[in-house]
Amino acid sequence: MTPRKRILTAKRLYNDAWLHYRDMSREVRCDKLPEIWLADKGKTGYSCQYLRTVSDTEQRWVDAEIFVRDDGEFRFD
Repeated sequence: MTPRKRILTAKRLYNDAWLHYRDMSREVRCDKLPEIWLADKGKTGYSCQYLRTVSDTEQRWVDAEIFVRDDGEFRFD
């Protein structure tokens, strides 16, 4: 059996987002999250953004929704 909801922390999410995007971007930011919250598997309703280089003169913030996988880990899309 696996739990339907997961207890998650903002600190863990921010750390996981940085680890996920650090090779693509020097800047990552996420929605302000509660310090601890209970989340269903799937879409969390929160997102992170990373700064993507589009050209030599242009950069853009790219939104990535945050999901919780079946194993309780985060997934960014």
